[in-house]
Amino acid sequence: MSSVVATVSVGALVESVGALVESVGALVESVGALVESVGALVKSGPDCVEEPSVDDGAV
Repeated sequence: MSSVVATVSVGALVESVGALVESVGALVESVGALVESVGALVKSGPDCVEEPSVDDGAV
């Protein structure tokens, strides 16, 4: 009977580890999306900065 309990405990442990891995995966995806957003912001940033300087030069 104790071997059945041990098997169930191992199964629960494996499930917990699986859930943890999924959570970490979701976190990595979120960080990836954040990095992409920051990258897009940085990419568009210089354009916004350059435009006023071009306008200032024209004036």
